[in-house]
Amino acid sequence: VEAIDFSDNLGEPVWAAWDLTGNDIGDVPRSSSFYTDTNLPPNFHRVTASDYNGVGAINFNRGHLCPSEDRTDTTNDNRSVFFMSNIMPQSAQSNQGVWNNFESYCRTLAATQELLIICGPSGFGTNTIPSGEAYIPSNVWKVVVAIPLGNGTALSLLSATNRIICISIPNVTNGLSSAWTNYVTSAKQIEQDTGLAFFTAIPNFIASVYRAKIDGTPSPVISNFSPTSGAIGDNVTITGTNFTTASSVWFNGASANFTVNSSNQITAAIPAGATTGIISVITAGGLATCAPNFFVSTLPIVSVIVG
Repeated sequence: VEAIDFSDNLGEPVWAAWDLTGNDIGDVPRSSSFYTDTNLPPNFHRVTASDYNGVGAINFNRGHLCPSEDRTDTTNDNRSVFFMSNIMPQSAQSNQGVWNNFESYCRTLAATQELLIICGPSGFGTNTIPSGEAYIPSNVWKVVVAIPLGNGTALSLLSATNRIICISIPNVTNGLSSAWTNYVTSAKQIEQDTGLAFFTAIPNFIASVYRAKIDGTPSPVISNFSPTSGAIGDNVTITGTNFTTASSVWFNGASANFTVNSSNQITAAIPAGATTGIISVITAGGLATCAPNFFVSTLPIVSVIVG
C-alpha cells in the first residue's frame, strides 16, 4: 500500500508514504517497464516514461519515491511502484548512491521493525527535465519512523522512544557523499523546507519528540531539578546532560517557557495548566524525563519573614 500526493503543476509527487515490513521484501524481479498512471484526474498531464527522455544527458534518473526493492513480495506490488506518479527527477549520483544506500539500510531494519516512511522532493525553481514536464527539486528528503514489532497495529505501538530517521539530500550531480548519515536532519527542518506538517494524527507530545529528533544525537538525561515543588509561574532549574538542542520542556504534559543555560542546565517556568507529575525535556537526541514527580501547588508559595 502506498499513498501519494501528486502535483500536476510540478509533474511529480509532493510526497509518497508507505509501510515497510519484512513481508514486503521478497524475490520478485524488478519490473522492466514504467507505466503511465491513468488513475490521475483526466485534466492532469499523465506523465509518461518518454517524458523523461534525455534526463541521462543531464545526469538525472527516473527516481522512485517508494523503491522497487520495498515491493518485491508480488509482481503486482512491484509494478505498482513503476507508475510514473511515483517518480521524481533525481540526480544519478543521489539515486544510485547515497539515496540507494539509505533505502538498503531501511530494508535491514525491516527484519525486526515496522517502518512508516514518507519522502518527496523539495525546493523548486525554474529548472525542469528536458521535456519540461517535471520540475527538478533542489533536495530529496525522507522521514522514517521505526517501530519494534509487537502485538497490535503500528499506530498502537507508537511511543516517544521510537527511532526517527530524517534525511535531506541535495539533488546535485556531483560532490555527494555516499554516507546517508552525512545528511541527517530533523522532521521539523523538513517541515520548514516543504510546508508540510507531519505527525498530525498522533498525540501532540509524541509528535513533538518526533519532530525534534536528529538520529545519532546523544540522548538527554535529567539528573535533578530544584525546587521539587512550586506554583504556576515559578522557575525551576533542571540539571542533567545534553540539553543544548532542547526544543521543549513539559510539566506533566503542559508546555513551558524555558531558557537553555548550558548543556547541563535549563531554567523553566511552571506553565498554566501544569499538574503534579513528571518533567520532560525534548532535544534532538530524544526525550528525557525525571524519576520523581514534580509537585505543582495550587496556591503561590509565599515566603514569610518573622522577626
